[in-house]
Amino acid sequence: NKILSNASIGIELWEGLWSGKLTYNLISNNIIAFNSSRFIRLEAYAQHTRIYNNVIYSNAARLYCKADSPEIIGNEIFYNGEQNIYLENSQDGIISNNNIYGASDYNIYIFSSVLDSHDNLITRNKIHNGRYGVRFMNGAVLNKICYNEVYSNSSSGIYLRGLTGMPPPYSNKIYRNIIRNNNRGISIGFKAVDIEIINNNFYNNTNYAVSISGEASAKIYNNIFLS
Repeated sequence: NKILSNASIGIELWEGLWSGKLTYNLISNNIIAFNSSRFIRLEAYAQHTRIYNNVIYSNAARLYCKADSPEIIGNEIFYNGEQNIYLENSQDGIISNNNIYGASDYNIYIFSSVLDSHDNLITRNKIHNGRYGVRFMNGAVLNKICYNEVYSNSSSGIYLRGLTGMPPPYSNKIYRNIIRNNNRGISIGFKAVDIEIINNNFYNNTNYAVSISGEASAKIYNNIFLS
């Protein structure tokens, strides 16, 4: 299918907000482009939706997901406004084997105001050429970023931080990634705590491989750092 040039959202799954039955959906093998709002919107009861093997580009805004257990696998997702993928209060999701690039701000953004974006797995993706590759904000907890190649992001490859008055990101694990050619490899900011950075390869990051500031804390071990 081709889902092109719609005046609002490309695909929206949300009526389950009342019925509670909008589960186990499949969105696959589509071209989704030039829509004037979010290219896909998944509201809270659109659980267990698989987004597989699509080409998604040049939409005005992101994949927006508030549902649990999304599977975003094997897609090429690029140049969709400020963020390519935005998860809010979403848990047990998988973002895997995608090529994600060209967001003007964050290629992947995971956020929660209530400690409810947890146990998501970001693995085996290429994440590149945004301002930030991956950002965890506020109550994003117990998530894993592993086996990705994160490169050529103009600010940070991976960025974790909280905001005043909101729960911080904590207990997230970053391991076995290649993090290269970013301005900063990993930035850990305001009150992001108990972050584990393990067995990653860092090279050719312009300023810092790892930067920690603002009441943040991390465990850093068994990594390789090269200029």
